[in-house]
Amino acid sequence: MEKKKSSRDRILETAERLFIEQGVENTTVREIAREAGTNLALLNYYFKSKENLFDEIFNNLLEKYTPSLPIILNAELPINKKIEDYVSKYVDLLINNPKLVTLILSVLRHSPEKMANLEPTNNLYVSESFQEQLIQEAENGTIVPTHPEHFFINMISMIAFPFTIKHLIMLKNELDEKGFTDFMQDHKKSVSNTLIASLSPSANDH
Repeated sequence: MEKKKSSRDRILETAERLFIEQGVENTTVREIAREAGTNLALLNYYFKSKENLFDEIFNNLLEKYTPSLPIILNAELPINKKIEDYVSKYVDLLINNPKLVTLILSVLRHSPEKMANLEPTNNLYVSESFQEQLIQEAENGTIVPTHPEHFFINMISMIAFPFTIKHLIMLKNELDEKGFTDFMQDHKKSVSNTLIASLSPSANDH
């Protein structure tokens, strides 16, 4: 027998759905309470404000789905293998949890400073270990000199941007959900190959 959800859990699930569908700024606490089948007083008792409610939802999602990303960046792996593993893991994460892209974009539109101040956000950003590896390998001549910040921004942009235009890609290529997933699995190779080639001394010789 399925356990009945608590009022608090129903509020969290409802708020998450409405934030994704409508955006944080377009969703009211009254609407959340009504859709969750509870009242405004109970919502305020649990969360005090819409901001607190959103913070909990966003932190929970990041803490649940993103810890594996810095593990890859900090691993003792060759740079090419690290890029391949990171791209593959990140694409899989977004395929299985497309709500992350929507919520992150919502935060960036609504209050970008909040994104920078949330501790779990570090799991989505470049690690010091990865930066040092890029610098060290450039000094050793195994890769071309590259600005770690620019490289990382290029990498996450190539991974995440297709998910922001998912429906356009599906329309233009006549894809269903499975077709889009297959497309993104192929896209992993394209992203990895492009990034690795950008670091290759031989590919950059003129």
